[in-house]
Parts: sequence; structure tokens; C-alpha cells
Amino acid sequence: MADRPGLFKRGFARQSPSNPLAISGLFAIPRELYERPNCREVADFIGEINFFHATVEEMTETSATVNAGLLGIVPLPRANVAQGIASSDHILLAIRPEHLRIAAQGVAGEVVTATFLGGRSHFHVKIDGRTEPVAVSGQPPSGNAVTLAFPPENLIGLPSGD
Repeated sequence: MADRPGLFKRGFARQSPSNPLAISGLFAIPRELYERPNCREVADFIGEINFFHATVEEMTETSATVNAGLLGIVPLPRANVAQGIASSDHILLAIRPEHLRIAAQGVAGEVVTATFLGGRSHFHVKIDGRTEPVAVSGQPPSGNAVTLAFPPENLIGLPSGD
């Protein structure tokens, strides 16, 4: 049992608590690792996640503007961008399946697989310009053609590892 858990890979800490007080809550550390990963390895470690390549166009103290290719120009809260990332950096934008929404405007795609899980469904959507499908978790779509919204407050900017 540890009082300051963290995630290690090949003997090196990949992420430890950013807030020493976070360990006082029973679910604080897993939640922090899940919701605020600081690199791809941590993001991939707990649960499913989608990654998109992007480039930071501008960084201020409160926000970042990234060019996410097929997602367009996306404004992000600065708190959603990992430390050490600067303007002009190539990054990965990460988003969990449950944060994606079917909406009237966004990125068009087609459902290629769907699994009914009771109150929600888990499905994969093929979008143009991307080889792997996007994982989505939520209310089942009414047909195969969908439009996905990527809420900026749920996108996380991570180092690309390049």
C-alpha cells in the first residue's frame, strides 16, 4: 500500500499526483490519471482513448489554440495542455469515448461497429482522413451516418513523443 501512488514504466515515473492533497480522497489518484494524463502512456493505461495529431499555434497563460487537422482549429483551456508544451509543438489531442457527442455540427462519420450495453452503447466511427475508427460511448445513434462533436473542454493536449 502506498500513500503517494504513481504510474511507472520501465522503472521511471510517468505520472505521480500533481496535488499532494489529492491522495486524501479514495478515488483521487485513479481519477487524476484517467482525466488528466500527462503523456500517451498514462492516457492509454486506464481505459480507452482516442488520439489526434495536432500542432500548437498559440499558447497563452489561460489558453492554447491548436490546429487539429480534420478537427479544425481548436481552442483549449491551458489547464488541458500538459506541462512543457509550447507554441509550434506537434502534440497529440486525446479524448475519452464518453466525452464525444453526436451532434448537428462537427466531424461526419459512419458507425462501423456498435455494442449495446444497457443504458448506453459503445461504438466505433470511421471518419475520413483517419485510418483507425474513433471510439464513442453514449446513447446509440439512430443510423449509421453520424456527426461527432469534440468538446474542447474535454480534449487533452499531450506530448507527441516525436
